Amino acid sequence: MAASPVQHDYYAVLGISDTANASTIKLAYRKVALAKHPDKNKSPNATAEFQLVGEAYEVLSDPHKRRLYDKSYATIKIEAAQKRERQRIVTDLATVWFARNKCREQTEKLHRAIEEHLRSATADLDRLKQELNGIISRSNAAVGGRQIPVAMALLWERRAKEYEVRIKALEVGRLEESFRTSQNLLKANDISFSIYMGKAANEYRRYGGGR
Repeated sequence: MAASPVQHDYYAVLGISDTANASTIKLAYRKVALAKHPDKNKSPNATAEFQLVGEAYEVLSDPHKRRLYDKSYATIKIEAAQKRERQRIVTDLATVWFARNKCREQTEKLHRAIEEHLRSATADLDRLKQELNGIISRSNAAVGGRQIPVAMALLWERRAKEYEVRIKALEVGRLEESFRTSQNLLKANDISFSIYMGKAANEYRRYGGGR
């Protein structure tokens, strides 16, 4: 029964070159084994990583096993590099996905805040317009029905101008513009993410993913 092909780059596992001598291999093993020991390594894969370090040392420290390993090392090195690239792409995609969702969440939160401001400003605007119309109506009725004191007329005129100023201050054009801007940002974010996903998928396939 043929042995299953080796899938790991043992030199990379120990952080050494493929020309390292026995002394270098031993020193590297001690250093990496200490760092990868489950007592110190908090990775969920700590045990498997530690076992891989031992496996790498077992092969590379034995001259006969190392010679057999080195015969297929060129292929193993390429495949291991491709695997690392695929893992990097997946990690990058996960990071981008999280950032994209965070951006969407913040943008939708902005939408809700703007919509609430729009409702509030529109209600205030309607109320002020009604009050202004009431002032104008009372003023017109008083002027048409009887003589009114100049002071009262001036008071109504001043109040009408104050309301006009407040109405202009509550115009919702700028809020609506902000709302449209946030919508455009959200669309641009989705488009950028789609483009990135397409490029990443192509790159993933280029490194042997999906085979």
